[in-house]
Amino acid sequence: MKILHILSVLFFLKNSNPFLDYWDDDYDQGKNCDGEEEIEELNEQNKSQDQCVINNIEDPVEAIRKCKHDLAAQLVHVCRETKLTKPGKFLYCKNRGQTSCCFKDHMCASNWTVLERDHPLEAYLFLKDPELVLRKIRKTYGFKTCHQIKGYDATKCAEECEKIKESPLAKECEKKKGLLKCCVRRDKHFCHECRYCCTLPFCSYKNKEGVINHIGESDVMQNVTEKSLKNSELGALQYIDSREIFLKGQDTRCLKPNSDDDPEKWEHYDVDDFPNAVNEVELSKAKTVKFDKRFFNYEDPEVLEQVTGDNYQEALKDIYGFDFVSRIRYDAYNDRHSLIYNCTIDCAKAEQTEFAKECRKEGGLFKCCVCHYNFYVFDETRKQLSKEKLISPYESMCEHEATTGRNCRFCTSSYFCSSWDRNDGSVKTKYKTENFNPVGGLNVKDHGKFKRYPLKASWCIYQNLCYIKELYFDTEEFLLALEQKDVCDALPNGTPRSLRTVENGSLISGHALEI
Repeated sequence: MKILHILSVLFFLKNSNPFLDYWDDDYDQGKNCDGEEEIEELNEQNKSQDQCVINNIEDPVEAIRKCKHDLAAQLVHVCRETKLTKPGKFLYCKNRGQTSCCFKDHMCASNWTVLERDHPLEAYLFLKDPELVLRKIRKTYGFKTCHQIKGYDATKCAEECEKIKESPLAKECEKKKGLLKCCVRRDKHFCHECRYCCTLPFCSYKNKEGVINHIGESDVMQNVTEKSLKNSELGALQYIDSREIFLKGQDTRCLKPNSDDDPEKWEHYDVDDFPNAVNEVELSKAKTVKFDKRFFNYEDPEVLEQVTGDNYQEALKDIYGFDFVSRIRYDAYNDRHSLIYNCTIDCAKAEQTEFAKECRKEGGLFKCCVCHYNFYVFDETRKQLSKEKLISPYESMCEHEATTGRNCRFCTSSYFCSSWDRNDGSVKTKYKTENFNPVGGLNVKDHGKFKRYPLKASWCIYQNLCYIKELYFDTEEFLLALEQKDVCDALPNGTPRSLRTVENGSLISGHALEI
């Protein structure tokens, strides 16, 4: 307990907000550039495609606001193998009506072990003082209100969203002929008992260039020259289109209140249709997704039981659309065999299926993505909270692997066909199992546009059973490959061109072994 107390003090002393205090350089309307030389340096280093965006919006405040929204997606993309931990420095330059914006000195988590390290502590802090943690969440991400909830009922936040109709934001939205909306966010802070909801009022409108813009309440609290200065951090509004990885992280979707008689079963809005709706007609046509409490929700012990119990294969296939799932034996780390052996054998069999044959017949490239997941952090968090008597007694679901044969480590394989889209030159992806929710996985950039790929295709291992080490493809290159040579090209030393080497949990070149 003493150790946890010390850690809790250290936790609050350190900078708990990776977004505030970054990118807060003044965007002076009388000043053309801030960081012009650094932007040019990024261009010379061929990094501008990943770290910069450009727009031709005339209004300088709207231009910088659009920049921040687009750069948020770029940051998620750059850190796609893990997650963003520091946005870095914000650069901009307006010249001849064109605004260029970039980021540099950003940081991505080095591996998934680092990301999981503080989960038990953060859950502990929430249960000890939920109001304090929720104030920090609200301030960090720019929510209007946040409340602790029991279970999945976010009615309190939905009721608060009804109060925004007479707000200054509503009046400003009316002036811009936009659509006033309120995102009801429901999430958890690393444990099942740590659930909360938040509200995010915002207005979506089209400017005179026809570009969709979003403004929040803080944008109308200062005068026009200060808007971009005070809102240069990245918050929930910049991530309103939910492009982050949900696994072991936040669920950034918006609920549709009253979409079910039971508030615990309210549906989620489509992550593109809802933020992009600029009038009531478009909002009425916005698609919704039925609530599935199993979806990226292993903090719930009932869900953890389902995905690790006797019917784990059926559950994981049904939730994410995996084609094959297998436990990894408890002694797999003895360096005698590959961790992904069962899934690689399955992929070899899949090469001879009708789906694979039809893919090749139509000129596509059949692929089988194998990945390696573990759910130990959810089990360990509950064990520690139970030990501290902050939750009811809990018996581990992941221990005693040697005697029970039950563990929380799996490999998965998923089949899909990649082909060329003649209409726009992008890559089309057809999955053998098509009934799944694509949100919460990786975002890939194809021909300058972001494209969502589901969890089952988000991290793909190079399947060579001669390696005890796991080698991960650069997933974007693998997903966009249209010919076998694009996957198999090797450097003179025999190292596959688009791979990163990872050895039994210790990061060697930037990617993590277990996810």
